[in-house]
Order: sequence, then structure tokens, then C-alpha cells
Amino acid sequence: MNVLLVVNARAVGESRARRIAALLRERARGAELACTATLDELRRSIERLPRDEPGRLIVAGGDGTVSCAVNAIAGTRLELGVLPHGTGNDFARSLGIPRRLEQALEVALGERLHTIDLGECRCARPAGGTVTRRFVNMAEAGLGGDVVTRARRLARVAGSALAYQLAIAWAVARMRYAQVEVRVDGASLGAGASANVIVANGQYFGGGLRPFPWARLDDGRLELGWMRRVARAEILWRAPTLLRHGLPRDHPDVSFGAGAEICAAGGEEPVPVEADGELLGQLPADFRVLPGALRVAGGALAAEGP
Repeated sequence: MNVLLVVNARAVGESRARRIAALLRERARGAELACTATLDELRRSIERLPRDEPGRLIVAGGDGTVSCAVNAIAGTRLELGVLPHGTGNDFARSLGIPRRLEQALEVALGERLHTIDLGECRCARPAGGTVTRRFVNMAEAGLGGDVVTRARRLARVAGSALAYQLAIAWAVARMRYAQVEVRVDGASLGAGASANVIVANGQYFGGGLRPFPWARLDDGRLELGWMRRVARAEILWRAPTLLRHGLPRDHPDVSFGAGAEICAAGGEEPVPVEADGELLGQLPADFRVLPGALRVAGGALAAEGP
């Protein structure tokens, strides 16, 4: 089996990249190694693997690296392995992949594979046309898209983790409710003022936030959490509880659903859309599940917990 390990040197750092190379020579001598400095270089390295033959791509980096890899190999016969190194590592958390490098490499090279679903987002480009992107964790329309935009600006002067926390506070303070209609498998959940629409394939996003503890990567559906006119102060107050308890199921301004396709349409005001931390465009957006679209090396899939 062809094995290519691609290291995102910017995310991992030079010393860890050298450590990864040394371990790979010890444990998989026939594997290829590529170090990249940008996501474009990462994509070009992935293209070296035959797409119609069995093989395994192992990526070392954060969730942005994983997202790039997934979009490059989805629909091929290639399997995915992950060596987590980043501020979020939400996908690795969902798959029970250890943070310690030696253990993570053992899992990435191992025979325990999961067949999981992917989400696919198709939304409007501000300048016209559409953009399509696959995601492994979550996608959002509204507040979440604004957070991603502001976090990128703040990352220039603060670390990624701090930038994300500051971006949440900044986005909530400037938040405006947009008119949105949401449909699940063709059935309307209604229309009205909306703070955020969250569509989940997995349980985690935002560096360990867990809005859907009941979500599964292999159940053939996407989870929906629609935050309607939730007060700004309440969003900030409840944010820490997402680490353990998820979105409040009994909140009068939070609606839930699940299905194979979730559609959200806005009004005249642009509503930003993001997927796995990447700003894609704006509403209208269609989110659909791609059942069993990816085989990935992992530990135990995350189960519902407290």
C-alpha cells in the first residue's frame, strides 16, 4: 500500500517535523514524506498519490490541514490518517486519536479503520456563483461565520486560541439578527430572526466546544441547531457550557433537527457561511450528508457523554 505522510511545517514547527521524519523512517520505511509550508503545497503533494489505487494519506497538522486533505481525497480509494498538532484538533478528538506523537503515528499506520460520513456545503459567493466544500466537523451560517472572519484578523496579533476567544466576544457584541428560513429534508422549520445556524457532522468544533454530544460521524445524517433570537449576554454566558453539556435542548429560542439535507436561506442582508473554520460565502446554503464517504484510521469514535 502506498503511504504518503504530509507535514504542515507551518502548523507543526521545524523540531516536531524532524521528529516525525525520524519516527516515519523507523516505523514505515517504504513511506514517502513531504513537508509543506502552505495549503496549496499540501494539495499538490497529495496529488502525487494515485487516486484510483488503494493508499493512505497521513497528515500532520491542525483541523485546517485535515480539511484540506479531506477535500483532496474524498471520492478516491485513499484512506486518511491524522497526526494532530494545532489549537483545535476537533476531528482527532472525535476519532479518539491521541495527542502524543508516537501513539498517534501508531494509530495512523494501524489497521483499525472507520468508515465515516462527510458533510458538503454549497453556498453563494458574494461576487456571484456558488462554492462547494466538504467538511468533517461543522458548518455555520450567521454568528459562526462572523467569528471566523474576526478570528483571522485577530490571529495577526494574537495566538490562534486567544484570537478565537476574542473573536467570539467581538462578534457577539456586534451581532445582528438576520431573517433566515431553515428546511430539513424539505420540511420547513419556519422563518424568522436568527443568530446562528449550526450544522454538525461530528460533536466538536472551535477547539473542544461540543454543541452536539449526541452526534455521530457514521449515522448518515447531519445535526441541526438553530439559535434564533438568543440574547447576546446569554450566548456569552452559555458558551463555557458547550464544553460539556451542548446546546440547551429546552431553550425556547433554540430549535433542533436532523436529516440528510439542511437548507438555509436568508433575506436581503448577507449572512456569512463557514465550514470547518473556513469562510466560504453567504446564504443561501445547502448542507447535505455524504454517507460513508471517507475511511480514516482512528481509535474509538466519540460517544455521547456528560
